[in-house]
Amino acid sequence: MEQKTRLDIMREELKKLMEERKKAQREKGESAEYNKDLRENADYDYWLHREMALTYRIRKLTAEIQDVYDKKA
Repeated sequence: MEQKTRLDIMREELKKLMEERKKAQREKGESAEYNKDLRENADYDYWLHREMALTYRIRKLTAEIQDVYDKKA
């Protein structure tokens, strides 16, 4: 059985987060289309905040992956 490296695990997590963010972006767009008044659109607000949280996690994980590469070099 092949053992995964820390880098492999981080890459898999990054891929998963990017897929989740795509879903959040799609849901946000559908919410905006359904209720055009974004001031009173709780669904839109939820998906907007979810997308922002996922983007933050993606950036953080990308920086961690870069640190691993930098340490190897």
